[in-house]
Amino acid sequence: MNHKLAISWFLGGPEWDALDPIELVIKEAMTVSGANRVIFVGGSGGGFAALRASIRFPGSLAYVQSPQTVVTRYLPAAVEAYFGSVWGQNKTDVAMSSPQRFDLASLYRVNAGLNVVYYLQNLNDPTHIRDHYKPFKRIHGVTEAEGESVDGTKYFYLSDSELLRHGPPTAAEFELNFDRAIRFYESVLLKRPTKMKNFI
Repeated sequence: MNHKLAISWFLGGPEWDALDPIELVIKEAMTVSGANRVIFVGGSGGGFAALRASIRFPGSLAYVQSPQTVVTRYLPAAVEAYFGSVWGQNKTDVAMSSPQRFDLASLYRVNAGLNVVYYLQNLNDPTHIRDHYKPFKRIHGVTEAEGESVDGTKYFYLSDSELLRHGPPTAAEFELNFDRAIRFYESVLLKRPTKMKNFI
């Protein structure tokens, strides 16, 4: 539809939500492997997809690195290309008609406590801190620069990364925070065994 599209793989279009087949594939993989929990990992646009997919799997963990949380606040050229090519409509009109598909704050408000999130944000990425990190942590009751959500299922961490712009953490930063995310996840499961029960 448009070779400049950069965010469509996890969004789909008017008649098709890309997350629907993704969900089916994950469920089949869990059945085949015998897994009863799943961890979603992603950064930037992949972080948006991980956060959105995790809601469909109660008790799952989303470990995300500097994700987008509001599609319309992503790179303007990419956003315009997506909404213009795929929807043929103004981004504001489409986003307002399906808020939970394009704004994760809206999605998480109505699905509080379903999953666990470890949100790693690069301190050297001011645009994402302003447009994505701060709005998302606020809906979880986090008023400090970083910390744990009111319900104890989300953790927000600012990292003074070696990367001086938006992008993935270094391998060492990724591994360090992945270990922290797993420990946080395990602690939540221990504290909330009935609400974070196995879902398959």
